[in-house]
Amino acid sequence: MRGWWTALVLIAACSKSDPGKQEKPTEGSNAAGSAGSATAPGSAAGSAAASGSGSGSAASAETPRPPLPKFDVPGRLEAIGTHFDDSLALATKSGADAAKAKCGDLEPLYQPFCSEGIASAYLSKKGNAAKNFEATMAKIDPGFAPIDCQGIGFAIEDSPKVGATAKDLTSDTCRQSFWDGQGYYRALAGAGADTSACRTEEGKAPDADACAKQQQAIVKADLVGGWCGEKKGKNPAPAGMDTSCAHGAGRAFVFMFNGEAKPALAACAGKTPQLVDACVSGVGFVLTFLLPDRADVAFDTLGGLETRQKAAFARGMGRALSYWRHGDSKNLDNWLGSLSSTERKEAMQLADVHDKCATYFDLDKCEWQPK
Repeated sequence: MRGWWTALVLIAACSKSDPGKQEKPTEGSNAAGSAGSATAPGSAAGSAAASGSGSGSAASAETPRPPLPKFDVPGRLEAIGTHFDDSLALATKSGADAAKAKCGDLEPLYQPFCSEGIASAYLSKKGNAAKNFEATMAKIDPGFAPIDCQGIGFAIEDSPKVGATAKDLTSDTCRQSFWDGQGYYRALAGAGADTSACRTEEGKAPDADACAKQQQAIVKADLVGGWCGEKKGKNPAPAGMDTSCAHGAGRAFVFMFNGEAKPALAACAGKTPQLVDACVSGVGFVLTFLLPDRADVAFDTLGGLETRQKAAFARGMGRALSYWRHGDSKNLDNWLGSLSSTERKEAMQLADVHDKCATYFDLDKCEWQPK
């Protein structure tokens, strides 16, 4: 699978695919993407609907999910990685204007990731300074500023200028997302090669046994704590940014484990509860932000989690839904047609909770208690 680890971490060399080709939902198998034709029995929304079934009006008002095929989550991840890589390469070679024109040709679903590629190329241009990054990107991509800030955090890799670049950004929101991008980079740099057995790469099918061993190794080593929680070593995450870093690591795990939610969530295990929670939120964010047209995948995953993981995962869902609502509300409304009416209402409630936060990881304000 091509993805963001191939763009800058250079874990594997892969050939380019046609950037104009859009994949469609398929009948391919994937544990995270097995959506049925109605609300899943174990989902949070299903529980909410059942609890209201005593009221005739509430029951009659419920609109179930439409019939849905199983969704090819790895295929979506690959397509997004392709658009990111192509945009990054074009912006590096020909400039942001050329890449922006290319982004405009894509379906709305892929445009934030195309713009993130432009953001990731920003520091490759001589004379570009971090203090001007947000104003520059606001002219290119006014809708998804936090995603662009993730891109520059990822692209700077382990440069000695990591800390200084983060400080030069002009808003706390961008700074948090920058460290989120750093967490993504650190996870891929630290374990991307070892988890290659989990992905479809260069025509090779994932090796389930080898993948399981790598997942166990990540769990045992508490890698998220090492990447994000230690205030020592190269480019340590400053106070208050360690959870953003852990969120980025959770995002990376979804890619590293081929779109499978279970091993990605397990890999978040560690000794520091707030970092584990932030990592789980990162998994929930990816499975919602990258699949807004198939949010049933995230809701079905949510329904199978224990209470603490469920609350953390839901925060990630809320963040993703909030980003889409502020960046492209019209298309989000259409995409959420893959949900039941109860789930659509809950999706907007999750976005509302996120919007009330002073900062994303202000858990007292962001906490969502599932039914």
